[in-house]
Amino acid sequence: WVGAWRIDTPQTITGKDFASTDGRYLYVTAAVSFVNCRFTAAAPISNTSAIVQAGSGGQLTFDECTFDGGPDHARGIQADYGATVRNSTFTRFGNAAVEMNNRDGTRDLIVTGCTMTEPKGWPRADHTDAIQVGGGRNVTIERNTITIESYGATEGDTSYVSNSCLGLWAELGNVTGAVLVNANRLSGGGCNMYLEAKSPFAWKGQVTVTNNVFGPAIWHHLAPNGLPANLVWTGNTTTDGAALSLTAAQA
Repeated sequence: WVGAWRIDTPQTITGKDFASTDGRYLYVTAAVSFVNCRFTAAAPISNTSAIVQAGSGGQLTFDECTFDGGPDHARGIQADYGATVRNSTFTRFGNAAVEMNNRDGTRDLIVTGCTMTEPKGWPRADHTDAIQVGGGRNVTIERNTITIESYGATEGDTSYVSNSCLGLWAELGNVTGAVLVNANRLSGGGCNMYLEAKSPFAWKGQVTVTNNVFGPAIWHHLAPNGLPANLVWTGNTTTDGAALSLTAAQA
C-alpha cells in the first residue's frame, strides 16, 4: 500500500498481500485475524519500525502468514495489546519479528510453530531479538525454529552483534502470569535466550523452560542475570543431543 492504512473494525482477512512501498505501517485497533497473508517492506518503516502495529484494542491473530522486512530489515509485529501468531514465517526482521510491551500486565502473547531467520545486514542500532517481551501476562512460545546470525556485518566483521533468539524481560512492566518456553530450536545471538527482570519489575508467575534445543551463541545459551526465582528448567539439550543443565546454560 501507499499511504496510511488503518483497521478499526473486527474482521478476518484472508489471502492478501500487504506491501509497504513508502515506509507506512498497518495500524490495527480492533480484533483482527490475518490468515495466509503476506507482509513485505521496501523501505524503513516509520513510527515504531514495525510493519503491523497494534493500537489500543488491537487484538492480533496471524495464521500461516509470511513477513519479510526487506533490505532495511523492518520489524514484523508490534503487539502491545496481545497477539497470537501461529505457523508463520519471518525473515529480515531486524529489531524483532514479534514484540509485546504490555506495561500493565493484562495481555497475552502466543507464538507457536513459526520459523524466524535473521540474516546479516540489519541496522547497527538494532539489538535483534526474534521474539521480544518487555511486559505482559501469560507468554507461550512453543515449537518455533529461530536462527539468528551472530554478527550483523559482512563475514569476518565482528563490529556489531545480535542480541538473542528470545529476549524475554520484565523491564517495562511486570510479567504477571505464566511463561512457557517449550520445544523450540534456538540458534545464534549473543545469548540464545534472556529471562531477565529489571528492577522494579518482576516475574509474578511460574516460568517453565522445557524440551528446547539450544545452538551456538556468542556468550551464553541463557543470560545469567535477573532469572525468575520460580524458574523450572527441564529436558533442554544442545544441538548434539547432550543434556543442558541450568548451570551449564549460563556458563
